[in-house]
Formats: sequence, structure tokens, C-alpha cells
Amino acid sequence: MKYELKKCAWSQNDPPAVDVELTYDESGTVAVMTSHSFPKRATVTQNQGRVWEDDCLEFFYEKDDGYVNLEANSLGALRQSFGKERNGRELIRYASVEIEMTDDGWRAIFKTPDIARKGNFYACADLADKPYYASWSEIKTPEADFHRPEFFKKFN
Repeated sequence: MKYELKKCAWSQNDPPAVDVELTYDESGTVAVMTSHSFPKRATVTQNQGRVWEDDCLEFFYEKDDGYVNLEANSLGALRQSFGKERNGRELIRYASVEIEMTDDGWRAIFKTPDIARKGNFYACADLADKPYYASWSEIKTPEADFHRPEFFKKFN
């Protein structure tokens, strides 16, 4: 299944073109997110760091009575957690990410043992010179907030 991200209403700057391919196999779910722009900001090198401040690709999905967020920058730093809302999230360590540079940008390949059936995909760069926000499923909030599972959609 293939998906494309669109600019969020609260993004003042245009995001890069980002497409996603979602597949399933015996080991779980693989989300291949490709940004068709080279990263403008890449500073975070530590897993569980503030990767959303850099050019970042993110895969959120429902699990049990909460949701998982997987977020990576182009240096391969991965933030992953589980919870019911933005605050009070539990850090987890069972997903992985591989980073590849492409001819026109970069790619994050997220792998999780879970079968993701509903969620959202995002791209952002909170502290870039020109911050941007993009999502697959529209988020109808007045300010930037990707931790909104009520706007998750079923993956086809």
C-alpha cells in the first residue's frame, strides 16, 4: 500500500514531498518512508533523543489500548514509545530503523513486530530554518500536534 503526505494546516512552510510504502510479512510491519529532499537539519545522534527537531520521518500506529510512535532523523537516531497520549509515554526498544540516502533525499525503513492496521505518517522539522509539518491523515487542531490518535485512519 502506498501513501503520500500533505502539508498540515498549521505549517507555514512547504514540507518536502514524502511517500510511504507499507508492507506486512511474517515478522510484522515494514513502513518505508521516502523524503524527496535532502535533510536541512540533522544534529541528534542518540536514540530516544529529540529527533523531531531535525528533519524527521514518523510512523504512529494503534496498539492495544494506546499507540506506538516511531520517529527517526536522517542520522538514524530513533525515538520509540508507547502510551495513550502525548504525556506519560513509556520508552520502548523493539522496533528498528534503517536509513538510506537516495538520489533526491533520504529514506527511513521502520520495522516493527506489530501488525499496524490504523495510524498516521508524519514529516516535520521543528527547529529547521524553515520548520514544516506534513501528515497522511489530516489533523484538525489549531496548533502542531502529531500525538492525536483520534485522527488516525485505517491503512488500506
